[in-house]
Amino acid sequence: TKKEALLDLHSLVFDADEGEIATVEARGYFINIYPGEVARGYRYLAGRWGWTKKTVGRFLENLEEVGHVKIRTKKPLTVFKLVKYVPRLSTKGNAKETQSDLEG
Repeated sequence: TKKEALLDLHSLVFDADEGEIATVEARGYFINIYPGEVARGYRYLAGRWGWTKKTVGRFLENLEEVGHVKIRTKKPLTVFKLVKYVPRLSTKGNAKETQSDLEG
């Protein structure tokens, strides 16, 4: 379903602190992705969800129209940002904040 696909996109996101970069390779090209972005092709998503590539394209375009995603590039691989992305894991500052909270 569309709801399941949307949840799956959140599981595929590059989850990191702001300012971190990951580099992925696609067909001999290297692409930088940033926190909150997903770098997956339509073919990959179609196979994952049991949809056609055309259906995946329409789904992502609809999400972009309503402001949920922003498509950055489509070649050599689709990269898009989840607009309301919130990091699940933070590696900066949480240990000190937690320690301060425990102390009192």
